[in-house]
Amino acid sequence: MTKQTQDAAKDEKLQAAFEKQAAGWFANAKLAFKLADVSKVVENDDGTFYGLDHVIEKLAQDEPWALAEVGAEKPKPALKTENSEETLHKIFFGGIGQKIFEPKKSGVRKG
Repeated sequence: MTKQTQDAAKDEKLQAAFEKQAAGWFANAKLAFKLADVSKVVENDDGTFYGLDHVIEKLAQDEPWALAEVGAEKPKPALKTENSEETLHKIFFGGIGQKIFEPKKSGVRKG
């Protein structure tokens, strides 16, 4: 196994340990790992990482915007959309004006 392969394997293992430990702290643990300074984290003989808890706490202090919101509800998808003429006009023109969207009655709409 080459040094580069060993380093890559260690990085993957470190990232997995970070994401597992930081899961409740950050909204996106994978992104948080990319922001974290893990240069001083040391791998123990048993495969655990020393200093990871300090890295997570420091990142939480330095980047509070990345923290998970406690008790926050995730937005629910809309079950029903409204495709009325007024709604379409609001979307495309910012207000209700003349009626430019007319439903077809049958066949091709004539202008």
